[in-house]
Amino acid sequence: MACGSFWGKSIIDLYSVNTFSHDLFAYLFTVITICFFWIANVKDSISIYIISKNYLYLLFWYLFICCFAVTQPNFTLLGFDFSYLFFRFSGLSENPNQLAGFLVGLPFLLFIFWNSFNSTIFKFLFFLEIIVIGIATFSDALVLSWVFGFVFLSIYFFIKFQPKLVKCKLLQILGILYKFLIVPLCIILISVYFFFQALDYADDVYNEGSQGSERLNRWEIGISALKSSPIFGFGPGSFSGITKPFEDEESHNSYIDFALSTGFVGLMAFVLLILYFSWALKKSPILLTAIFSTLIYIAFGFFLRHPFFWFNLLLYTEIATTLLYTKNSKNQLKYNFSIL
Repeated sequence: MACGSFWGKSIIDLYSVNTFSHDLFAYLFTVITICFFWIANVKDSISIYIISKNYLYLLFWYLFICCFAVTQPNFTLLGFDFSYLFFRFSGLSENPNQLAGFLVGLPFLLFIFWNSFNSTIFKFLFFLEIIVIGIATFSDALVLSWVFGFVFLSIYFFIKFQPKLVKCKLLQILGILYKFLIVPLCIILISVYFFFQALDYADDVYNEGSQGSERLNRWEIGISALKSSPIFGFGPGSFSGITKPFEDEESHNSYIDFALSTGFVGLMAFVLLILYFSWALKKSPILLTAIFSTLIYIAFGFFLRHPFFWFNLLLYTEIATTLLYTKNSKNQLKYNFSIL
C-alpha cells in the first residue's frame, strides 16, 4: 500500500485525502485489534472453546434485541434507529450490508456447536433469529451466499451418506442404484432448483433501482482504473467511480477494491492466504462452506477493512485445527461435535 500510495499520488491529479486517511485508519485499526485480542486471548483449545461459546451467546442476545426492533415501525426501539432509509434493517451497523456480511457464516458456526448447547429451544430460536435478521437486511447477496452454502452442504452430505453393502444381492443392487442413480439425480434436482432461485435473486439485484447495473458499471470502471497501476495499486482509498475512474468511489467488490489498493501483489497475497485457510479447513466441510459463502458475499461490497471479516476467518480456522481435532484428555474439556 505504501508503494501504491507513492505511485498513486504521482499519476492521479486529485488524489483523495479523505478516503486515504479513512481507509488507512480502518486497516490499521483492523490489524491492531485482531492481533492484540487474538494474541492476548487465544492460547489453547480450551480458550478457543470459551471464546466461541461466549461469542455465540453474546450474538444470541444481540439478535434477540434486534428481533424486537424488526417488529417495530421503521425498525426503531427505545429511541434508537435500527434502520437504513426506514425499510432495511441495519442494527447497530451504519449499513445493512455490513450486518448481512457479519451474518453470512453464523448459521454454519451454529451448526458446529449445535450439540454443545443443552437447550433445543435456544438452538432453534438462535437459528431463527439469524434467518429473520438476515432477511430483514434485504441483502440479495446474503441470500445468494446462503443458497450456495446450503446447496454445497446438501451435495456433500448426499455423497458422504452411503448405505452399507451386505451379502444380500438385492441390497447390493439397491446400494449401487442409490450411489450411482438416486444420489446424482437428487444432486442435479437440488442444484437446478437453487440455481434458478439464485438467478431470480441475481435478477432482482440487477433490476431493482438499477442497483445491479450500477454495481457492474463500478466494477468495470474499477478494473479500468487498475490498469494505470496494476502491480502495487494506489494505496488506501477509493479509486473507482460512477462515470470514470478516480471519482473517489468504491467498486463495491472486495477483490477489485483491494486490488486497487494493493495491486496484483496484494491480491495474490490475499488469494494465497485464503487458500491457506481453505486447506486448514479441508476436514471441516461446514466451516469451509462458511468461508466460501463469505467469499461470495464480499464480491458485492468492500469488507476487507472490517475486523469481523478477519476475526471470523481466524476463528473458523482455529476451531477446525485446534478444537475439533484435538484429542481429549483428563485435563481438557470434552467436546461433542457429532454433527461433523
